[in-house]
Amino acid sequence: MNIAVACTDGNQVGSFGSCEAFAIYEFKGDYSAPRSKTVISTEGREGHAARIELLNENDVAMVLCDKMGPEARKGLLDIPIMPVSGYQGEADRGAVSLMNGEIPLTQSACDSCGGDCSSGHCG
Repeated sequence: MNIAVACTDGNQVGSFGSCEAFAIYEFKGDYSAPRSKTVISTEGREGHAARIELLNENDVAMVLCDKMGPEARKGLLDIPIMPVSGYQGEADRGAVSLMNGEIPLTQSACDSCGGDCSSGHCG
């Protein structure tokens, strides 16, 4: 299974729409460590549709990010790629945590800010 993590500032998890790259992790069998990791730049892939296409081209099943809006979420689910948002921290750790079930797959009802309701823009 391939999962993608939206990355910015090197190995830190970023927002889906503004990340600099996606780290693609391949997991097989034992989910305690990825079999491989490939970093793919998002340069020239502006907009949600272009980023979704990039993930689809790399046979991604799930994507982990800090924040994601409703348009991106819907586009991913239509493929289908499972979007998981609301994670902050190191990408490598996030990928392993996701595969080990340590990050909930349920989505926040607050799509506009990716679940960061401290912004004051939520319901």
